[in-house]
Order: sequence, then structure tokens, then C-alpha cells
Amino acid sequence: MRARMILMFSWLGILFFLFSGAAFGRETLTPLESVERGAAPDGLPRQPRWSNDGALLLFFAAAKTAHAPSDLIGFSASDGKTITVISQERFRAALSKLEQFGKEDVSGASFYEATPAGTEGRFLLSSASGLFLWENASSGLKLLLAKEEEARNPAISPDGKWLAFASHGSLKLLDISSGVARTLAEGREPDILCGAPDWLYGEELDMGTAFWWSPDSSRIAFLKFDESAVPSYPVPDLTEKHPGASLQKYPLPGDPNPLVSLGVAPVDGGPTIWIPEAVSGDGYLPRVTWSLDGRALFFELLNREQDRLEIKSIEMASGAVTPVLSEESRSWVNVADGPKFLKDGSFIWQSERDGHARLYLCGKDGKVISAVTPAGWDVDELLGVDEKRGLVYFSSGGDNPIGQNLYRSSLRQGKAEMLSDGRGWHEPLVSPNFSWWLDRASTAADPPLWSLRPLGRGTAREVASAARDDIRRFGFVAPEFVTVKGASGDLLHGKLYKPRDFDPSRKYPLILDVYGGPHAQMVQDRWGGRWEYTAQLFAGNGFAVFTIDNRGSARRGSAFEAPLLRRLGKVELEDQLAGIAYVKSLNFVDASRIGVWGWSYGGFMTLYSIANAPKGTFAAGVAVAPVTDWMNYDSCYTERYLKLPRENAGGYRDSSPLFSAAGFTAPVLIAQGLCDDNVHFGNSAQMVDALLKAGKPFTTAYYPRMDHGIREKQDRADLFSRILAFFDLHLKKQQDG
Repeated sequence: MRARMILMFSWLGILFFLFSGAAFGRETLTPLESVERGAAPDGLPRQPRWSNDGALLLFFAAAKTAHAPSDLIGFSASDGKTITVISQERFRAALSKLEQFGKEDVSGASFYEATPAGTEGRFLLSSASGLFLWENASSGLKLLLAKEEEARNPAISPDGKWLAFASHGSLKLLDISSGVARTLAEGREPDILCGAPDWLYGEELDMGTAFWWSPDSSRIAFLKFDESAVPSYPVPDLTEKHPGASLQKYPLPGDPNPLVSLGVAPVDGGPTIWIPEAVSGDGYLPRVTWSLDGRALFFELLNREQDRLEIKSIEMASGAVTPVLSEESRSWVNVADGPKFLKDGSFIWQSERDGHARLYLCGKDGKVISAVTPAGWDVDELLGVDEKRGLVYFSSGGDNPIGQNLYRSSLRQGKAEMLSDGRGWHEPLVSPNFSWWLDRASTAADPPLWSLRPLGRGTAREVASAARDDIRRFGFVAPEFVTVKGASGDLLHGKLYKPRDFDPSRKYPLILDVYGGPHAQMVQDRWGGRWEYTAQLFAGNGFAVFTIDNRGSARRGSAFEAPLLRRLGKVELEDQLAGIAYVKSLNFVDASRIGVWGWSYGGFMTLYSIANAPKGTFAAGVAVAPVTDWMNYDSCYTERYLKLPRENAGGYRDSSPLFSAAGFTAPVLIAQGLCDDNVHFGNSAQMVDALLKAGKPFTTAYYPRMDHGIREKQDRADLFSRILAFFDLHLKKQQDG
């Protein structure tokens, strides 16, 4: 009963009690607890997906401990009843009967995928023991691939007969009925990769797979990555008696990029058809999409400067290649998803041609028929197209860039109707029959609540709600949203946490939590997950915490992003300083005790700010995994904003804190994982060398075997212990007044 009332009434009264400090016996959050609690199960299900017919919402039940396997559940949208689709007990029992496995090999399923429409009741299951096909009616389990195969991005064919996967650089095909596997495209690690994206495409172009089934299951389009000219970067493990290093293909700015080509392999074993026009050159081939009838294959080409994107199509029968459309920008083109095709051959395309990420209906020839979404809005995701009713579903902030809601609009009118409540952040999952949607709703003060809501008539049904005990236990502080006028006159959005035991008559130190980089947004009216625990760690230990999104951040259009072109750090710092001016105007902030911290691009911004802000702005800074010279970072990301080094040598130098170490005006703590394969450790080593030569104070914390995320519990807890102690030393050394 209480759960249904929560759906009907606001939680404001409850939240006032939880966040106002009215709860007694509050504990102070420690660094170890902030790490443990931030990673602990939150009471929410995992991996939600709709069944093919839209009748069931599928998900793994909430786990009792982090990463523990749990049952696969089906939640009926029509009556709210739940069924256990696959229990871990049934899975383990079936697994133990397979002759390949002893008792010590039996593990729970950790990933699932329903097989394509027409083969209902079958699931692709993954566990530490291997990859399996599950027949739900009979509890039958078939081993497809042993874990030694190291299959990447496995995908079952639309007819359910084949499993394609990438392994050790090659694209392979397995006949599910016979269990016989063969190689479709031969690769050779690390130089030749077929069917799986390399590090660069996965990290910077959001490519999750590099092969695509044709709709009739007769062919597979795939990308071949020739990395032979790409320089290798050593990522060392210094913990062994005789240290070694793995070599990572990692192009720096100006280096050769991977040469990527598009091929189509027939499933029947015929020769691969290579498409001469679909070759990246020194640029990129970021998206590939089949037409609905499988007669044509569409591919995108992005030039090295990333300011021109072209879509072309090839007719598979004739081999004729036709230009479809192109996008150009004076700054850079943000690569979105490929075209979403409709039955008549037209397609939905996301474009920033008018300055915002809008959806357009385009004809077969690529010409725009109509704008689908309103002008001035940035679309976050296309969620579905109901062709029968002529409706498009999408998520967007609309007129509120710190929120996200579900909208639908007409294919041809471009008028949007909001379907969520307009409060906070909604992550929608629309059913394939367009009858229901899963609403994963939260605000900056409300942990997520999952509910099923009708797209037409029907009753909303609660699915799950996140645990809330820590809010009361640690006396979490509700953040306040503010707006600040930036250096350029733009309105900037900020988020402020007051110290937990706030006394308006006192002066407090403040920590500026900065990211600052393009293609990201820090200030959102949503529950922050593990990063919420970081903010609460600082607030619970007597610090105010402030975050502001400068120009360059996402979801506000290309004109808001473009000022970062050819110079990183300068514009971002100007807007961060506008935020600092705002917090200095608050009576409870001690302007002499302001620190700054950030991770990755935020680490870069910390060092850049300490070096370039007016003296006295910051009393201390913490940079975790920072880029210290953009000549050290990868080609795709860096050249998007700074362009090629030979054309902008001054911009690269001016964007690097290495060359302004003499200007450091406050002590810094630099921390990094020694096995970071994203921002390499060389960045920190070079920064330390520059600070030593400049005679500037610094502290370091380095973590063996850790990568960019420093995710191991003890390492991460040690990191935040050191960060907290560093800010205590440098921001609390004066008496609170």
C-alpha cells in the first residue's frame, strides 16, 4: 500500500525530514564507507529490457551484495504480477549436468539477452563458466562458448540459427544447432582486428560492436581495423619481480590513425565483399547501418578534423554507391547514432545543423521532409518510432537543460508532448508495442524510483525503489541549484552543497568539484550514485561543495560547446571563475579557503586552474588521472577540439599546464593508477618533473595495477582518505570563524 501511495503523492515531506537534519544519531561518512556504500547494491534491479512482444519487463532482481547473481524476473505490464523467468538455482542445476563442468566450475548467470523475435523462450546467458543458450520451457542449457574463447560482443542472428562473435582479432561464426564454429574474417592481434572495435573507436566514438547482421541473416557487415601503423604505448605493471608492460595501440595527436575498412561476409562461406568507398583513410568510419530490407548498407565517413560527416549507401545487388547526406560544422560534428529506418525507406536522423541536436525525417534521398523535434531542444536519445500512429518517442531536457523527460512528437509536425512529470530526471525505456514505458525517475535529492507507466490508458505500477537508509544514517545534504552569469553573458548552471551541520553564522571552506570538458555535463537534477557519496563525504566533513558547468559542456547546443575550439582550459576557467565569484559572495564561504579537485579532464582543469587563476583564488588542488599535455592524449578526442598539432601548435602549448608550472600558486596532490590505459601515467610523471624544476610544492599518490577508474575498494578508499586529509591540511588550518 505504501509503495502505491508513493506513486500518487510527492515525497517532499519525507525528504524534508531526511535532509533537514531532523534525524538523530547521524554518523559521519568515512572515505571507506563512501566507497563501500557508493558501490553497494541500491535495491534496484539490473539490466532491464522488454520482451520482444512488450508483454514483460525483464530484469535481474536486485542483488543482496555487489555483483552477486540474482534471478531473471519478468514483470507483467498488464497486471503488475511478477514471474521468475530463470532462477539462478535452475541455471546452476542445469549447468552442473553438463559434462564439461565440475562443481567448482558452476557459477551464476550475470548477463542475458532474449533471442530475436520468433524464437521466444530462448535466452543467451553469460557466466564465468561460459556463454550458453537457455530453453526456458525445458530448462535446457547448451554450452555455446567456453570462457576461454573470450568472445567479444556476441550476437545471435535474426533467425536465431547463428551466433557471431569476435575473438582474438577474428570474426567468428557458430552454428547453434551443430555447435561448429568457423572463422569469417581472419585477424591478427594486435595489428589486425575484425568485428570488434579497437580502443580508440570504443572509447571516443562509442562503438560497442564492429559487426552487424543483415535482416535476413544471410550476411554480416563488419569493420576491419588495420593498426599496423599505429604507435604502441607501454602500460607497465611494476609490481612483479621482473616488471613487464602490455603494449597498447594508442595514436597520439598527429600520429597515424587505424585504417578502417568495411566488408560484408556471406554466412554461407563465400568470399568477403570489400567496399572500396568505405575506407576511413586518416579519418574515421564511425557508424554502419543496414536498411530494413537488407538490400542496402549505409556507412558514415568522418574526416580527420571531424568537421565533415558523410553518409553513403551501397546497393548490395549492384554495388552502386550513392551519397545520402552530409553534415558540416565550423567547430566539430558530434557523432550520433546511425539512421533509424522506416518501412517506406525514409529514416530518422539526428543533426545539429540548426545548432541543437534535433531529429529529422529524411526521405530515401537524404533530403529533409520535416523536423520531428522542436527547435532549440537537444535530443538525448531516440527511444522508438511508432509508425502505425506516426509517433516518435525521445528523451530530452526540453527547455530545462539540467533535467530529462520523455516526450513524443508527430513524425511530420515537430510538436512535442511531455509524458513524464517534468520533475528531475527520467530515464525511459519504451516497450516495443508502444503500450508502456519504464520510468526510472530521480532528482538530486531523491534516489531512483522505477515504475511502469502506460503510453495510453492504464494504471501506473511501481517496480522497485532505491534504498534510502544512508540519507538518514549519514545526514545527507540536499544540493541547491543556482544559476550564474558567465564571463560571456551565458547563463551557467551550478549545484551547491552546504556543510552537513550548517551554521549560517560560521565561515566554511569550499571545494570546487570540476570536470569542465566537452561532451559532458556535471550539473543535473538526478541522483548521483557513487559520486553523490563523494559530495556527501566532503559535506559531512565540514566543507561546502560547488559544481558549475562552463561553456563547452553538453546538452546546450553547439554554440555553447564551440568556444573551446583550438584552446582548452581558458574558456572553461573563465566560467569557473564566475562560479567562484558567486560562492565568494555567500556569507558562509571563506574566500581564502577554496580548493579545487577533479578527475581526468577535471584533473587537467585543476592543474590548469592552479596555474592560471589569479593568485589567491585557490588554496589547494587535487588532480586525479590528469591530462597534463594534450600531445599525450589520443588523436580522436584531442584533434576534435584542438585540431591537428601542425596547424595549432600554439593552442596545444597554451592548453598544457606543463608549460605554466612556474605559475602554480597553491600546493597540489596528483594521484593516478599506474596502469591507466586512458590517460597514461606519463602525464603525471611529466607534471611532477615540471613542478620539481619550478620549485613548486606537490604531493603524489600512485596506485599499482589500477587503471583510470581506480575502482578497487582499498585503493579508492585510500585515495579519498588522502584527498580529505589534503584538504583538511590546506583548507582547515585556519580557525573556523
